[in-house]
Amino acid sequence: FAMQLISGLNETTARDRLIAGRLLQYLQGDSLALRTLAIYEMERLTGGRQNYFPNSDASRRRDAVNRWQKAIDRNGGTLLP
Repeated sequence: FAMQLISGLNETTARDRLIAGRLLQYLQGDSLALRTLAIYEMERLTGGRQNYFPNSDASRRRDAVNRWQKAIDRNGGTLLP
């Protein structure tokens, strides 16, 4: 999946619930590189970042991930409606 992030997601994959779940996992993960790739693609596709910054402390990232989760929930479990 990391290679898919590097090459870029498209609107079809952005409407996949499994992809949204994986991206949220990456935002919460230990790897700065994966967090950065995930938020880059999420922002590119949605136009927003929910105030998520991959190098923020864990508490701030957790709050931003909660905002992302709510946005994804509003879209029926996907990045894009």
